[in-house]
Amino acid sequence: MRALGQEVGDCVDCYQCVAVCPTGIDIRDGAQLDCIQCGLCIDACDTVMTKIGRPTRLIAYDNDINIQRRIAGKAPIYRIVRRAPSFMSP
Repeated sequence: MRALGQEVGDCVDCYQCVAVCPTGIDIRDGAQLDCIQCGLCIDACDTVMTKIGRPTRLIAYDNDINIQRRIAGKAPIYRIVRRAPSFMSP
């Protein structure tokens, strides 16, 4: 697609993320319910991108709020410790 002058993302279509996935999903199609969060696709993608000198972290764990914040040019929010829901309090 890039050769045709169309705007595309940074994925180089190496299919390594699909090859290493134990559930056989294609993460390039977006978030999938079948994903078991093993992270093998992240490692495979980062390895390929490092070898060809391109930016890493095309695939990452994230949430909808931070995705929207990044699109808007804002910094992501990370909460290391979560508060227990009110129904769990004594």
